[in-house]
Amino acid sequence: MPNGKVIDPIRMRTLLGIATLGILLESCKVKNTVPGLIEFQCRDGKSFWIDYGKDYATGKPLPDSAIFHFGDQALRLPRAGAESGVRYSDGLTTYTNRNDVATLATRQGAYEACRAVR
Repeated sequence: MPNGKVIDPIRMRTLLGIATLGILLESCKVKNTVPGLIEFQCRDGKSFWIDYGKDYATGKPLPDSAIFHFGDQALRLPRAGAESGVRYSDGLTTYTNRNDVATLATRQGAYEACRAVR
């Protein structure tokens, strides 16, 4: 007991409860918290997200397209043919993924050498 003082048991339980809650909240942090949303981290520190889930407006599945979130934009791209790997493109913005390495080319710039965060 520092300085010969007795710590009130109720105060002690409150402090322990707050500390425990803080530890629990910190341990619950998860990068991908939205179901269907996959984060990609790129070599240069940029990141983007892909939503293979449902259309936000209609709630229907997206079988032939996906929503790409990058910068302050969200853009639906249709699935496009690819010789190998996966490709989505609207002619202006293109996403490719081969051997788990992704590239997202936009009018604002490219996201290169990106990998899904697991």
